[in-house]
Amino acid sequence: MGQCLAVCVVCFRVEEEVTQRTTVQKQMRELENQVQEVSEDLETEKEARNKAEKQKRDLGEVSSFHLPLLSLYLTLFCDGLCPL
Repeated sequence: MGQCLAVCVVCFRVEEEVTQRTTVQKQMRELENQVQEVSEDLETEKEARNKAEKQKRDLGEVSSFHLPLLSLYLTLFCDGLCPL
């Protein structure tokens, strides 16, 4: 009778360990999915930042070209008569 009880205790402990292992594996999969989502979000943010920086550079280039062109236009065509 004592051996049967010992076997039951061992079986119960094994079952608990299997349950705990399954729970931990499920948590690991969930965390891996969260890490993947965050990684994808980070990549999307990097791409958006790079695009914004490029647009800012392009706008700066246009502005640096536009101001001298406007000045030249005013000098050539308005000859100081325009109320700008």
